[in-house]
Amino acid sequence: MQKFAAGGRNEPVASFYSKKEGRKTDNKKNGYLALLKDVKGRPGDFFWQASSPKQTIQAINKYISGLKIQGTGPPDNLAEKIYNDIAGYSVLTDPLKDVWVKRIQAFSWDRIIVQFINGEKHQIDGFSSADVAQGMLHRLIQDIKASDKLRKELRLTAVFPPTISEDTGVQCNIMKYTLRDFTGKVLTANGFAEQKELNFLLS
Repeated sequence: MQKFAAGGRNEPVASFYSKKEGRKTDNKKNGYLALLKDVKGRPGDFFWQASSPKQTIQAINKYISGLKIQGTGPPDNLAEKIYNDIAGYSVLTDPLKDVWVKRIQAFSWDRIIVQFINGEKHQIDGFSSADVAQGMLHRLIQDIKASDKLRKELRLTAVFPPTISEDTGVQCNIMKYTLRDFTGKVLTANGFAEQKELNFLLS
């Protein structure tokens, strides 16, 4: 993930996820979903023999590098995107891990806003489809129910069809209550404190 300075005093350096640039075309969406289905159908080739996410992503990348599926691109992070759709929480994986993100709002399956602790908001890439979005949120809900740690760190409210339209797919609000470890480097880099102030406190 790239990093960017949010700008201004008391504004943290936050993770920047690729911004959404309009709705995906049908060809691009269908091409990616076909590729995702293909990789899902070959678990022995990618997951059973790999001992880490990095190795799995490398195996997926090696496989898809020789393929030419219409509309997939492929973007540089395609292998990681596929991995997150299968083993993670899809486009929610990175913002859920990012300690600077305090809120995630999905207004539909393809429109997601993340809010950082300084109040700044950014739109990120949406899910690949409404079905993927619903599957990921159902998985996250089950994981929260099964984990004391996640129950303490996340508050999730989600709405699915028929309460909302099939075109909208999902709507959700995720609040994060993650404890953050603020190092001296982080505090000085983002304008929270001067180095001489930290030196005084440590003396």
